[in-house]
Amino acid sequence: MSSSRDTKKPTADYSSQKKGRKCLMCSEEFQSTHYGERVCANCKGTAAWREGQAA
Repeated sequence: MSSSRDTKKPTADYSSQKKGRKCLMCSEEFQSTHYGERVCANCKGTAAWREGQAA
């Protein structure tokens, strides 16, 4: 049987703050809202992104 203190959700090892990053498709600087966001909103709106084509 586990105690109630064993059910705590672990904390993230990374910051959840916005950060300036270079887009992997167009290389323009954009504000990433989380650490896994690497493509800007403009590029995500393109047909190439929707169709899964490489930049």
